[in-house]
Amino acid sequence: MLAGSFTRFWRFTIEHFTVSNLAQQIALDACTDYVDNFSKHRRVGRCMLLLGTVGTGKTHLAIASANHLINECMVKAIYRTVGTLIGEIRATFNDRSGESEAHILREVIGADLLVLDEVGATKQSEFELATRFSINGCYVQCRPTIIVSNHRPR
Repeated sequence: MLAGSFTRFWRFTIEHFTVSNLAQQIALDACTDYVDNFSKHRRVGRCMLLLGTVGTGKTHLAIASANHLINECMVKAIYRTVGTLIGEIRATFNDRSGESEAHILREVIGADLLVLDEVGATKQSEFELATRFSINGCYVQCRPTIIVSNHRPR
C-alpha cells in the first residue's frame, strides 16, 4: 500500500487511465516508461515531473505509477502533498505530537520512491522553503521522486 495515501488512491492504475488528448498520452507514455525502466531510474536517482493544469490526471498517473511499482516490484513508495508534509513537520513542534521532524524526513527521504503532489500550491513561507530544501535529501541521495504541480516550468 502507498504510505501516506488516501483510500481513494489505492485503485489508481496506469491501465485505467483515460486518455482524452495528446498531452495526456505523452504523460501516460512517460509514466509507463518510468515504471518499466524503474530499476535503471532508481540506480541513477532519476526523477519525473508531471506538470499541467487542474484536472488533467497528473495525480492519477503519479499514484498509478507508484501503485504499479509497489505491487510489481516491491518498492516502498510514499505519497504526500506539500501541504500535508509541511503540516506533519509543523506538528512535531508540539511536544504532544509524538514524532520528530527528523523521523518524518528520514521516512520521506528513505523511501524508494517519493510522490510529492501540489508542489507550488501553498504559500511559500520561509519555513516551507526550508522544508523543501530538507526534502532535497532525496535528490542528494539519488532517490527517485515524482513531482506533481499545476505550475509550468520556469
